[in-house]
Amino acid sequence: MTRVVAVLPSPAWSVDARVVLELLRGLARHGLGVAVATPAQGAVAQGAARMALPVVPHDPGDAGWLRTGAALGALAREHDAAALLVADEATHLAAARGVRVAGGGIVVRRVASGAPLATSVRTRLAARLAPTWLVHATPAEAEGSARIAAVRGRVVVPLSVDTAALRAVPPLAVPLGTRALVLVTDRGARRATGAAVRAVAALRRRGHPWRVTVVGAPYDENELRVHGTAVGLGDALALAGEPVDRAALVAGADAVWVVADHDEGGVAVLEAMALGRPVLVTRGTLGERYVDHPLTGLVVERDDDLGNAALLAMLDDDDAAREALGDAARLDHDARHANADPAAPLARAIAGAASSRAVA
Repeated sequence: MTRVVAVLPSPAWSVDARVVLELLRGLARHGLGVAVATPAQGAVAQGAARMALPVVPHDPGDAGWLRTGAALGALAREHDAAALLVADEATHLAAARGVRVAGGGIVVRRVASGAPLATSVRTRLAARLAPTWLVHATPAEAEGSARIAAVRGRVVVPLSVDTAALRAVPPLAVPLGTRALVLVTDRGARRATGAAVRAVAALRRRGHPWRVTVVGAPYDENELRVHGTAVGLGDALALAGEPVDRAALVAGADAVWVVADHDEGGVAVLEAMALGRPVLVTRGTLGERYVDHPLTGLVVERDDDLGNAALLAMLDDDDAAREALGDAARLDHDARHANADPAAPLARAIAGAASSRAVA
């Protein structure tokens, strides 16, 4: 059996970890053996367990890429790995060293959506040390990415979420008489996050009972709390961080507002649509490509506090419109993704590389 090991050395949960684990789960559906190499007690290991993915303890600590690569080589030999799947430059280099130590195999690096591939010395060295395939989220990103001569190939694997797993999670209960807004942010969305907080505060001053739960890593937690207090949100603003499983939180929300960009924003929009929640997306972010304004979601301006508050007020005042927007989002998501198999191109590439290795 062809085996793929995802190498995630950080124990902390992140959108990179989630995308890689979703990709690994997709490969498992194609009959590939899979495992996750990560610190055994970390949040990533917890997330892998929730996805029924086996965990191989791997904690490089402060070791350099040579020592980490040697450890990965031993791990690859022990688990007969044909491919090591990574998500960043440093791990790419260590994994390439590991493939050399193991005596064969390939490295598959997933390139974050919206983040240009760095043509650094480390990336070029990694591609020379071991056969490397790059995974991009869209054909445009694959075409526009920097060219590295030693890279063997590029594969397009669109962002996706496991719809069945999401819908199996019961929604989190919302207190009676309130509206729950999940605000998905990232470190680059400072302006949009502040504008969203001010829009909700303006509504609360007019009697609309919205409460905000911020999901993701904001630019500065303390600054966001202070800003929320200054505009009058107080305890109506909660910061949830980056939970391993946020499906219950999203499923129980009356609306999901995605100000995050790139992978974080794209995954959040797909998740909200799959769960049939009304979704607002900041204009110009990656998530905008998934919604058809105003049929399956609402595209909002980054700095229009009053205009965005008016949209939220409409969702609060019109239950039928809110439910219709969520239903349309769910139907659109299902129509686009019901029969999709995003991991298929990568599964074929890995199987082909493994076959070539066996012949050689």
